[in-house]
Amino acid sequence: MRTPVFAVFDTETTGFKPHHGARLLEIGVVRVTADGAEQSRWGTLVHPGDNTDHGAVDIHGITPQMTADAPRFDQIVGDVIAQLDGALPVAHNAPFDTAFLAAEFSLAGIAWPDPPIADTLPAARRLVPGLTSYKLGDLAAALGIEFTGTAHTAVDDAAVTAKVLAKLLARAPTMPWPATDTTWPAVAASGRAHTRQLQPT
Repeated sequence: MRTPVFAVFDTETTGFKPHHGARLLEIGVVRVTADGAEQSRWGTLVHPGDNTDHGAVDIHGITPQMTADAPRFDQIVGDVIAQLDGALPVAHNAPFDTAFLAAEFSLAGIAWPDPPIADTLPAARRLVPGLTSYKLGDLAAALGIEFTGTAHTAVDDAAVTAKVLAKLLARAPTMPWPATDTTWPAVAASGRAHTRQLQPT
């Protein structure tokens, strides 16, 4: 049975491998219903730790100055849980983002509950065969989705992924989805968020 709510999330990070010390820089979550109606969106920059190299700033656009006043992950882990709880988490190339969430939970001393997470990347390869690229922007264009916002901004990427998800659901209305009965750790939300201020172009 299809779950009624999806928590589509995206991350920006200092590198590719959390087990080699790469850290989270930004997370965005967009909650949508199965018909694609947006319920809410939330996001924040994340302070990766003092003296942490921010990695490919030319790609994600997040400088040390931007994260200087951002909360550490252990300060907003309850807020992340609140965004994911009661919904099926979804990401594009989910193993990448999930690895960072699991690592950050561990560093915060909180057990990662290993929830089922739906992945739009393999779903798109099955349902939209023949594309030369399944990167998010290319997939969105192939599906006729206008990529609004700024690429490599976590909330904006999550919002586009949510639109991709709606297109895939329309192509496979009977696709089974795992249950959303994950028991998340009881951590209070802080209400903190530090969103990036994008410069006009």
